[in-house]
Amino acid sequence: MKSWKNLKINNKKMKTTFFSYGALLVFMTALLSCEKVIEPKSLPQQDSRLVVNALFYGNSTVYINVSASKSIVSNKAVKYIDNAICALYDNGVFVENLLNYKGGNYTGKTQIKEEHRYELTVSAPGYTTVSASTQIPSAFSYTNLTRYDTIDSGFNLSDFAGKTNLNCSIKMRGTVIDDSQVKNHYLVQPFIVAFGPYNQQLPISFKPYISSIGSTNGGYSLDLDDTKPVNGNQIPFDVVINHYQEIDTTDLRSLKLYLYFYSMSDEYYKYRTAISKQQTTGVSLFSEPVLDYSNVTNGMGIMAGASQSFVFVYEKRIKK
Repeated sequence: MKSWKNLKINNKKMKTTFFSYGALLVFMTALLSCEKVIEPKSLPQQDSRLVVNALFYGNSTVYINVSASKSIVSNKAVKYIDNAICALYDNGVFVENLLNYKGGNYTGKTQIKEEHRYELTVSAPGYTTVSASTQIPSAFSYTNLTRYDTIDSGFNLSDFAGKTNLNCSIKMRGTVIDDSQVKNHYLVQPFIVAFGPYNQQLPISFKPYISSIGSTNGGYSLDLDDTKPVNGNQIPFDVVINHYQEIDTTDLRSLKLYLYFYSMSDEYYKYRTAISKQQTTGVSLFSEPVLDYSNVTNGMGIMAGASQSFVFVYEKRIKK
């Protein structure tokens, strides 16, 4: 009798379990089947706005692009605006109207200066005037930058099956001099340049990989965190640059590695972060949408600044 009661209880539990799974299956089926097709003409319409893309670099001239926004369901080509008035201000003082050279591109004569705040106002017939501003950070300052060799350091060329392969593995360490009173954003990016018999740059594309020693995180550039300084205002970094590529050595005479250092404005950092999240999130039913970062008032786009510098690291000469 006791075993029969236990069997009856277990049977009841099984019924409850099957009912729960059944209810869940019915709910999910109903959820997935409840889809409503929305025609493009049914979507809310939004007036086209000016899109301004302006990345300013210290000690360089101004280049910006102006276009018009369009619907996400539109198949029309991007409309570039060539009749806009683009006014540039330096620390609140008007300096010049930028000149158009087609394709929505504008340039000026002003040399961008570090630690200056620049503002743009852009107006065009039929569009609301937009504006944006950014602060150009001070130059990247570093010390004790050294390349330390190991057995496999440098550029190594090897032949296999009649083809030449480039292997690169170089380690660098140094220290960034940081302003501890300000939240700064720093970036390190390696570049490899190929040169021919007349010291001309060859059209060979390289994308070396950089990562911190002891870390699996890396990419084509590396952000440096200013929240962990040592000795008051110093940020140590220790990186390895790796690259593997099949190359044509017919005209190749030398390979040079450079490190580019960027000190980025807050707007530049937020823009890069949003782009990076978009590239890594991918398409998933459960992933949250990543919005483009924009600091353009009444419009779309980005105005950001950075100071950049570079240093020569290593050269491999090719004997012929």
